[in-house]
Amino acid sequence: MKWLADDSGLIGKIAIVWLLILALVLVAAVDAASIAFTTYKLSDVGTAAASEGALAFDRTHDVRDACDRVVQVMKKEDPAVRLTKGGCSVERPSGLVTVKVRKDASTLVAQRIPWTEEFATVVVTETAGPPSL
Repeated sequence: MKWLADDSGLIGKIAIVWLLILALVLVAAVDAASIAFTTYKLSDVGTAAASEGALAFDRTHDVRDACDRVVQVMKKEDPAVRLTKGGCSVERPSGLVTVKVRKDASTLVAQRIPWTEEFATVVVTETAGPPSL
């Protein structure tokens, strides 16, 4: 029973375990903040692009022109943002433009682990109508 009474190094082992847990929590928090910030920024880009697309459609009534304007605004706002497949659509009678955009968040760990990669790719859908004034 001597091995039960020997506590030498126990405090050091506990401290190392707690430091490892703290490091994991900090990395997860940084990744979550990066994903949240990317979502926020992507929402702004999507809203601006959809609004400009709706304005272009209101002037020309051409879907291709509206979607071209959406792409121009996206590239101006953030060149890393990509339009998803079928990501620009216009509702004909009302002129509502729906934009679906995606961007990879710059994370420390989430984009490098296969089962968390999908969380690092942020996809946002925004809809805007023509100006009412």
